[in-house]
Parts: sequence; C-alpha cells; structure tokens
Amino acid sequence: MSVVSGPATGGVMVVTGASRGIGAATARPAARSGYAVVVNYSADADGAAAVVKDITDDGGTALCAKADVSDPAAVRPCSTPPRGLGR
Repeated sequence: MSVVSGPATGGVMVVTGASRGIGAATARPAARSGYAVVVNYSADADGAAAVVKDITDDGGTALCAKADVSDPAAVRPCSTPPRGLGR
C-alpha cells in the first residue's frame, strides 16, 4: 500500500520524523512517486542519512534537515527548500 498517490514530478515534500518509523515509510514512496524529499529529523542523524541513501540509491532526490518541529523558529528553514530541489 502506498501512502502517496499520483505522480509529483518536480514537487518537494518535507517529511517530519523521517529518520525512522512512519516518517521513513512515508519518505520512501514519496520519492518513488517523484517528489524531492526533505528528510527531517530531530536526533537520529544516522537514521536520516540512511533514508536519504535509500532514496538516492533508488534514483530519487533527498536531503537531511535537522529541526525540532516543536520549535517554529527551527522549522522555518525547512519551509524553503534549497534552490534546485524540486521545481
């Protein structure tokens, strides 16, 4: 079962808590659907890097972004993906 539907070529998806569990399980199919994925994590840098590696090894585009989503100031940089990521 896919949690992401339809092609999204050029789109960017920020997935919070994507270093493990439901977040990682959302990030991978999102990338397969054509999204460039921002893999957000708070503490598990190794887990986030592994998800990014899985996505890029599968031909997708992804990057890690450390941010505590309970802190609005920490999340702000994630709301504007780097130039060239996605559209």
